[in-house]
Amino acid sequence: MKKITLLLAITLAGSSAFAQSERLVLFEEFTQASCPPCASTNPSLNAMLNAHPSEVVSIKYQTDWPGSDVMNVHNPAQVDTRVAYYSVTGVPGGELDGGVGFSGQPAGMTYGDVASRYSTPSPFTIDVDFHLSATLDTLYGHAMIRCTEAVPGGVNVAHMVVIERNIYFNSSNPPGTNGELEFEGVMKRMLTSDAGTPVASNWAIGDSMELHYAWKLANVYDINQLGLVVFIQNNTNKEVYQAGYMKPQMTNNAGVLDISGLAAIQCTPDVTPSVVLHNYAISDLTSVDINYYFDSNAPTVYNWTGTLAPDADVTITLPTLTPGTGSHVFHASTSNPNAGTDQDTHNDAEQRNTTIYSSNVTSPVSADFLAVAFPPAGFAVENVDGDSYTWARSAYGHNGAGSAKMNFYSAADGTIDNLYAPKFDFSNAIAGAQLTFEVAHAPYSSAYNDRIQVNVSSNCGATWTNVYDKAGSVLATTAATTSAYNPTAAQWRLETVSLDQFIGASELLVQFKGMSAYGNNAYIDNINITDGTVSVPVTLFNSGIELYPNPARNEAYLNANLAKASDLQVTLLNSIGAVVKTFAFESVTNQILKLDLTGLAKGTYVVNITSGSDVFNTRLNITE
Repeated sequence: MKKITLLLAITLAGSSAFAQSERLVLFEEFTQASCPPCASTNPSLNAMLNAHPSEVVSIKYQTDWPGSDVMNVHNPAQVDTRVAYYSVTGVPGGELDGGVGFSGQPAGMTYGDVASRYSTPSPFTIDVDFHLSATLDTLYGHAMIRCTEAVPGGVNVAHMVVIERNIYFNSSNPPGTNGELEFEGVMKRMLTSDAGTPVASNWAIGDSMELHYAWKLANVYDINQLGLVVFIQNNTNKEVYQAGYMKPQMTNNAGVLDISGLAAIQCTPDVTPSVVLHNYAISDLTSVDINYYFDSNAPTVYNWTGTLAPDADVTITLPTLTPGTGSHVFHASTSNPNAGTDQDTHNDAEQRNTTIYSSNVTSPVSADFLAVAFPPAGFAVENVDGDSYTWARSAYGHNGAGSAKMNFYSAADGTIDNLYAPKFDFSNAIAGAQLTFEVAHAPYSSAYNDRIQVNVSSNCGATWTNVYDKAGSVLATTAATTSAYNPTAAQWRLETVSLDQFIGASELLVQFKGMSAYGNNAYIDNINITDGTVSVPVTLFNSGIELYPNPARNEAYLNANLAKASDLQVTLLNSIGAVVKTFAFESVTNQILKLDLTGLAKGTYVVNITSGSDVFNTRLNITE
């Protein structure tokens, strides 16, 4: 073990009047590079923490279970000490201010937990400073802890922790097996000792304490990423009273923090994107190049000049662009900050997906997800949280090999993902306009209420009207399971949503919103939107029979749910009234009946369905 040099000076000053102090919240996470739930939890967790740097700082302890983790190998003993301190039994796990603000699976922690703790004044202030030796092989850390409100007796300790703010691995040499390649706030060394440095049990207003430590660097990936966290903790109840932090000391580090002006869907051909430029360095940013482009086109360079203070942002509006109809990816990145080299290029770039709708598609709108390409033509996906999980094609479909899947089993609690249908015209719609789709979902348990909503907009997404909202047991089509859910053919339910309230609208958008509760997977198949002139699926005989999909290819289905056994005769007639197919079904009650359409040419057909004296005619569109 490398030698740790220790110098501790304690100064108890006279009491004086101080106000309560603003808190810096501490979040400690126990995670691992071979833990699959860690890989699904950490991206959204880190995004939330990074969005509030003045309110919360994090320390990540990389454990030695359930698999391998090269970062744990560098300092397993001190990780084990914190694991034992909190009695951690599984990863990922988290403690907010020692468990006072939150304790448990980090996917269940929200910004509300952080904000609540941040709003609680602290009885201390902590000022932190560090620097590296001239030979860049030793870190010297310093902290001043001051009491601003009397603290009653307790077993109090102070911790000084060196972290590596960002560690980046190459996919050819990962640190574990869960696919994670970026890690934040990794604990490198606890300089006070594993158990912390004992401090006074009773503090009076004005009392203070200084910490001074030195550490010979070992197993550091990038010295530019070193930061220092100091916190004071009550060992009796584990409450963290206050934290202090000094971030990595980079002089040139700029990046694009966010992109705006690009909605997931746009109904005009021109876009005017804006980027939020952030100065991650400790020095003023006076110039930087912003490189931007759509898809794989050559970048255009915007030369920004000004004065941007450390940790400050500025929004820059870029020139108007016309990317063309369809789905696109907009890229923006920085280079040459202060005409120099960027010391951390990993935070330079951001990208956004957008789909440009020009003209409306004609009704009916449908998707059976049989094609491998996803999303289907004219559809769009919005990953609201930017995590690893969003709407994707699945091979599990109803009466076909394909559906749209929302991976609630892996997506962190609270994440949102949207699937958009093409823009369509309801100017000529009539009564009976509707949306139908099939859904399949198994809950993880009654405690996890994943949700699917359907929303409709008549102003290109400026406002939305909710027309469908189901979650938990109401959304479920089968019993709960703790295994990742894949549906069988019998576990689908047809949903019918009236769109009559939108009759007359010249443009409509339908949004399928997936809202994760970190439960279990949900699937959507056979989406059909009709303006009422072609009912899809058509409800017959008092909602007893449903015909779908429409349009169809080689097959269509009658979903029968009749009150009593009945014989059905189905006849298909072409555009000149000639009979081209007939089907006979006996003693039908509750079953799905297949209509084989093989050999029929593309076009519109009349479907005649009879049951005793009941007769119904509708239309079926067949595509090649």
